[in-house]
Amino acid sequence: MKIKKSTSLFSRTGIIIGITLFVFQVLILISFIVFLLFPVVKKSAVTMAATIFTSTQNWIKLAPEQRNQFSQSLKQLYNFELQSGHSSINLHDRPHEPYIYYLEQALSRKFEHFGLFYVDSSNPELYRAKLSYNNYPFELMVPLHQLGGKPHVVFYTILFAGLLLTFLSSLFLAYHLNKPINRLIGAIKQVSHGVSPEPLAETGCEELVVLAKSINAMSRKVDELLENRTIMLAGISHDLRTPLTRMALSIEMLSDSRNPQLSQRIEQDIVLMNEMIGHYMELACCLTKEKTQETDLYSLLQKSISAVQDCSDVVIKLDVKQSLRCETIWTYQVALKRIIDNLLENAVRYGQGKPVTISYDLIHKNKMKQLLIEIKDQGEGIPEQEIKKIFRPFYRLEPSRNPGFGGSGLGLAIVSHLAQAHSWKIELINAPTGGLTAQIKIPL
Repeated sequence: MKIKKSTSLFSRTGIIIGITLFVFQVLILISFIVFLLFPVVKKSAVTMAATIFTSTQNWIKLAPEQRNQFSQSLKQLYNFELQSGHSSINLHDRPHEPYIYYLEQALSRKFEHFGLFYVDSSNPELYRAKLSYNNYPFELMVPLHQLGGKPHVVFYTILFAGLLLTFLSSLFLAYHLNKPINRLIGAIKQVSHGVSPEPLAETGCEELVVLAKSINAMSRKVDELLENRTIMLAGISHDLRTPLTRMALSIEMLSDSRNPQLSQRIEQDIVLMNEMIGHYMELACCLTKEKTQETDLYSLLQKSISAVQDCSDVVIKLDVKQSLRCETIWTYQVALKRIIDNLLENAVRYGQGKPVTISYDLIHKNKMKQLLIEIKDQGEGIPEQEIKKIFRPFYRLEPSRNPGFGGSGLGLAIVSHLAQAHSWKIELINAPTGGLTAQIKIPL
């Protein structure tokens, strides 16, 4: 099944705010253009057309020597030029400004003969139009930005301001929403790993306060359940040990002449029950997280190997680089030794008497430093469909259903609980050439 990648809160907030602000900007621009800009432009064009019409009337009445000075005055006062006659300057593109369009309409109503405005090819900043009044030909020249405004600059300013406001507001909202949510996520992850988080601050908006209260209540309930389970397992295991000890003493006192085989089987059952009780107590103890301490990893592995080899003839090799033998790490020493002991016992038990290899190395993954410990046996391995099930309590594979050989089924469950409680990762991998590799990944 393909997993759909989810978007971050910042992205979603930015998209929503961006769309909202964009629509808002469009509505503002439309309202500004339709109800403010166009009416003002139209009114200005009508006023300018009346000024041009009056100027042509006055120009005709003036003496020839006064007309040049009058044209200069029009340019200074009204920002347009009026010249007599029609020039032969090449005109090409039509203007696109609404103001020129409205000015053309107003001038066409004032003058009998009026030509449209065109861009002066020799001066792109100037619009020219030909007109006639009382058989006098005139040429009207209007600057490109007659009103002095720059609509495109206004448009880009509004757009840039909107984008900047979208980014800043998204960043602000996402930060203030993410901060408490990240605390809640961290607390939930700790609870899922069996670790009791610090009580969350029940402050902020109403929804986050309700969520924080719920997580705090859930954390307390989980603590109570774990504590009750720990007490129950330890209590039952402790209470069972006393009658088992009495039974063992009674068997020793009985005469072996009556039924020595029955006595031997009972002794074996008592040993097995004591071993199972030890596993139950170990499972109860692994629910409590210890404090970190500086650990000589090479010495710790040597001690685990010596303890396992005292009860077995299987060869266990410690394969570590010389440069890493003096490396010390800060970790949960007791928990790590329990995990290694259990995995070593499993490798020896199911490795078919072949040598077992244990090694470790420091690796860098995703800019983080990790300790990788590997325990390799040369047995038959585990079917792929059984690997995820093997960490369940009391679960044993088919070949090891005999308790005398397969154990209590709690060894790997203890390993899994210890790894979860300390945020470590345990993986079992079948080697291509046969055998099983147990990997312990510890972030440093």
